[in-house]
Amino acid sequence: MTPKIKKTALTGRVVTPVLKNGCWVCGGKDLNLFRKSKIKTGLTAQCFSITDNHYGETSAIYRCSSCDFRMCLEIGDPLNFYKDLVDEQYEMEAENRFLQASQILKVVRRFKPEGRLLDVGAASGIFVSQAIKMGYSAEGIDPSDWLCEQAGKRQVKVYKGVLPHPDIQNPYDIVMAIDVIEHVPKPLSFLKDITEVLADDGIAVIVAPNVKSLAAKIFGRHWWHYRVAHIGYFDKSTLNFVLKEAGLQPIFYGYPTWYFGLNLLIERINIYLPKFLQIKRRKFFEGITVPLNLYDSIFLIARKI
Repeated sequence: MTPKIKKTALTGRVVTPVLKNGCWVCGGKDLNLFRKSKIKTGLTAQCFSITDNHYGETSAIYRCSSCDFRMCLEIGDPLNFYKDLVDEQYEMEAENRFLQASQILKVVRRFKPEGRLLDVGAASGIFVSQAIKMGYSAEGIDPSDWLCEQAGKRQVKVYKGVLPHPDIQNPYDIVMAIDVIEHVPKPLSFLKDITEVLADDGIAVIVAPNVKSLAAKIFGRHWWHYRVAHIGYFDKSTLNFVLKEAGLQPIFYGYPTWYFGLNLLIERINIYLPKFLQIKRRKFFEGITVPLNLYDSIFLIARKI
């Protein structure tokens, strides 16, 4: 069945889902309700924070019968929420995020050891800063005013906005989009914009949650990547399809490792535990970093076709 435009509890207003073009990946018209909305209150910018931990809360998810892509059609374009986003907890974990950036960039360096790098969805410039330390000429772009201000404090350049952007001077040897494509309502257009600013021999670096991973299957609707900000759910097949349509061909696949402060990790684990089994945060846990790879995200590098 084709979903209808309706008034929703998300915002209390009439939303206009992107229905006229069908599936966001393949354009298929047979879209079926896969999962009802779990959102009970009106949306704010905070619902879209990078560190949001309301796992399992999403807008209604629709599934394409043709390619099996899953998308949140009723939420509309969340760009204005991202413009107003403030996420102080993200900055509190900056040291661990630098470790993640370093590990990903070490892989990137095997394919492009130098050159101009653009980080799309750069947040507060952590990847940009780490790339500069590793010898790249790097800058970023992000829609959040607050995150761009934090990048300025790091003395790295992160433009306010999204692609295409008038101040972005292509071509770039590397364009990165780490955990970004699942946030956009037009993933094909998003990837085409990346392809447009790439040099002919440039590479795109993409990380995205895998909705068909073992972790996603085990945790079901409580999987940590089911959250308000994630409105498109890819697997390897749908990601490959949309990359090809955008003129990109994967040349590397992997699984990224994330790094967490132990107390933060305990806090997130406790979400899944009954109260009598929950673990207490400890002062002496501060400063302890835990690497975590549950193989539920796809990390790929692609080149122009």
